[in-house]
Amino acid sequence: MIHLIKPHLKQFSLYFVSGTIANLTDIVGFWLLLWSGTYYLHATYISGTAGFMTAFLLHKYIVFQKREKGAQHFVRFILLGIFNLFAVAGVLWVCVEFMGIPEEISKVLANGSQVLWGFIIMKLLVYV
Repeated sequence: MIHLIKPHLKQFSLYFVSGTIANLTDIVGFWLLLWSGTYYLHATYISGTAGFMTAFLLHKYIVFQKREKGAQHFVRFILLGIFNLFAVAGVLWVCVEFMGIPEEISKVLANGSQVLWGFIIMKLLVYV
């Protein structure tokens, strides 16, 4: 199993770092919007968009080092992003409304869930 993972370890590490930067952009933006009185679901859509654009640029140019097919990659990334945006909002909603977890912590948990499927989907479906 290690022989399957090892060739992708450096790229996954870059993915993790760039994803962390994008998530920090999203989470800090969410907290700022939340603290300014924005409804938490509206805040997650706004901050999610900022994190989304950060992730696209870092993943395309740093992680997967793709200079061509910009429009194709962006369209695929948008489709994945739409799915992720609603999936994250769904996890956030479940955590807040049904589990009673504070919005700030729920946002971190919701964003963290993306990492589980994101790298594989990006590598196999987005940046091909």
